[in-house]
Amino acid sequence: MKTTRGQLTGTAIRDFALAGNATLTVQNPNTGNRFTFKIRCKTNANGKKSPHFVSVLNGSDNYSNYAYIGFIRDDKFIWGGGKAKAGKDSPSVKAFIWFWNHIGNPAPAEVWHEGKCGRCGRKLTVPESIERGIGPECAKLNGAAGAPKKAQPKPAPADDRAGRVEEAREIQRRERAEAKRAADAKEAAEEAATRIAQGNARRKQLEADHRARREARAKAKAQGQDTHDAEVAAIQEKQEAMRKRFGLA
Repeated sequence: MKTTRGQLTGTAIRDFALAGNATLTVQNPNTGNRFTFKIRCKTNANGKKSPHFVSVLNGSDNYSNYAYIGFIRDDKFIWGGGKAKAGKDSPSVKAFIWFWNHIGNPAPAEVWHEGKCGRCGRKLTVPESIERGIGPECAKLNGAAGAPKKAQPKPAPADDRAGRVEEAREIQRRERAEAKRAADAKEAAEEAATRIAQGNARRKQLEADHRARREARAKAKAQGQDTHDAEVAAIQEKQEAMRKRFGLA
């Protein structure tokens, strides 16, 4: 016969998960797949609580091998964005999102605690405490066991502010990187076009020089003049014409 000692049901699941120091395992009995999560919440000196930070067990050490994946605020789970150690589409994150969206009735999934109070971490021995996952004193401090928490009004744009801010920053980083790549490509293309134009200009200059020499030698021979002086004068004349043509003067 299968034991149910340590299994959480009904409203006890939410109360345990939000107790402040909970470690729970969510298992699909049909497939045997399971994930173990830690859900932590700190209270400052003024009694104000931080969001509930969620980590997933990702190694063989059940005490230290936990990786941050997101947080719970205003009863909504928000993926941790760039700080999360697992992607939004990873199996562990998708499993927790599904679990939290179905926390009132997570069937067919089963939810188990490890036999320690979800608030103070002490070992549970009282049957009622084992059933709810929270010791009697901590249950009093957290309110009536199993009582649903009254939803607090919240501004719509702030419920997942951290996730949205991180997403916006990631978009900005990608846009800047894309703009830099485009600018570098444009600069490289302009430099290549300049080199090609300069090469063409030099090639045309050389061709013009050769033509000028040939023409000068032929003309000088026909007139009985010194071919060298004629070549120099012709080359200088052609070079000056090419400079003006290509804007190099």
